[in-house]
Amino acid sequence: MRIDTKFFDDNREEMVELLCKLIEQDTTNPPGNEDRAAAVVCEYLDRYGIPYVRHEKEPHRTNIVATIGSGRPRVLAAAHLDVVPAGEGWDTDPFRPVIRGDRIYGRGTSDNKGQLASMMLTARYLKEREADFKGQFILVAPADEERGSELGLVYLVRENLVDADVGIIPDTGGNMREVVVGEKGLLRISVTSHGKQAHASRPETGFSAVWPMVAFLNLLKEEPFFPDEHPLFTPPTMNVGVIKGGVAANVVPARCVVELDFRFLPGREDKDIVGKVEALLRKVEEQEPRAKFDMKVVGSMPPFTISPEERVVQVIRRCAGEMLNLDVKLKGMSGTTVCKQLIEKGITAVGFSCGDSDQAHMANESISISEMVDFAKLMAGIIGDYCEGGTAAAQ
Repeated sequence: MRIDTKFFDDNREEMVELLCKLIEQDTTNPPGNEDRAAAVVCEYLDRYGIPYVRHEKEPHRTNIVATIGSGRPRVLAAAHLDVVPAGEGWDTDPFRPVIRGDRIYGRGTSDNKGQLASMMLTARYLKEREADFKGQFILVAPADEERGSELGLVYLVRENLVDADVGIIPDTGGNMREVVVGEKGLLRISVTSHGKQAHASRPETGFSAVWPMVAFLNLLKEEPFFPDEHPLFTPPTMNVGVIKGGVAANVVPARCVVELDFRFLPGREDKDIVGKVEALLRKVEEQEPRAKFDMKVVGSMPPFTISPEERVVQVIRRCAGEMLNLDVKLKGMSGTTVCKQLIEKGITAVGFSCGDSDQAHMANESISISEMVDFAKLMAGIIGDYCEGGTAAAQ
C-alpha cells in the first residue's frame, strides 16, 4: 500500500489541535472520567464518518471501539484515555497544553494521548481510502489502563467486545526504534502484620505489629529470589512500595501493612514468588510466637514473549526501515501494557510507539510533534502492509 506522506504533513496542525483538546480533559485515574476525552474522540470520528461503538462497564468510564474496512486480517491498535495523577514539579498547568518548539507539554502527551492523536489521524487517512484498503483496522481508546484495565481492555476482551488477528499497542515509548516482543510478569502482594493495641507508656500490655514486619522486610531484603537472566530483559525486581502502620505515636500499633511489587522473567510463575514470601513469613512467626501475618495476592499478570519471526514484527521492522530509515531493535519490557490482555485472548500483540521512554508519569511530560506525524505515517504503512501482505512505500 503506497502511503501519501503529504497528507500527514498537511494535517499536522489538526493532529496538534486534537492532542491539545485531549490533554485539556482531565482523565486522572482515579477517578478516570474517561467520558470527557471520549467526547473529543467521538467528535473527531463523527466528523470523518468513522463508525464506532461506546462501551461502559461503569458510568463515565467510557471505551471507544472504531472500525475501518472489513474482512481479514484485522489489525487492532489501542491507546488509552486515562492518565496518572499529575503530581508535583510541573512548570505549567499539566492540563493546559503548552507548545514549545517541536514539543507539546501536558499530562498524557506521551502516555498515551499523543499516540492516540496520531492513530486518529491514521484512522482518518485509512477511512478516506477505505475503498482501496484490504482488511480491517480497529482503533480502541480504552479506559482504566493506568489502574489495571478492569474497566477497559480487560472488560472489552472478557465481554467479546473486541477481536482481532493482531494487535499493536503504542504505549511503550522507544521513539519507533524498539518493538516490544515480551513483558515481564507482574505480581503484587499485600502483607498484613497483626498485633495488639496498647498505650505507648505500657507497651508490655500490647504487641506491636510493626516489629514482625521489620523482621520480615529484613529477610525479604536479603532473599536472592531468582537470579534469572534473559537476553531481552533486565533482571527481575522487587519493590516495597507502601508501608502503613499505627494510628499515633503514643499508641502501640495493632496493624501494619506493606505492599510489594515483583517483576519476574519468562520461565517463572507467580506461585514461585508467593511460595518464597510465605516461607519468610512463617520463619518470622516461628521466631516470634506472637507474630501473625496475612498475605493476599492483589494482582498478577504472567510474563510473555512472542517470536521475532511473527509477521507483525517483521512488517514493523521492514516498514520502519523503508519509510523512515529506522533500525528497529527487539526489546523485552519491564512494565506492563494491554498486550497481555490481547495475548490471553489469543491475539498476537506487540508494543510499538512514538515518544520517549522516560516521559511517562513524569512532571513536565512531553512529546515531539514531528515524531507524532512520522508515527501516524508509519502506522498507516504498517497496517496497509500487514493487511495487503505486500510492502508499504512512501510517496
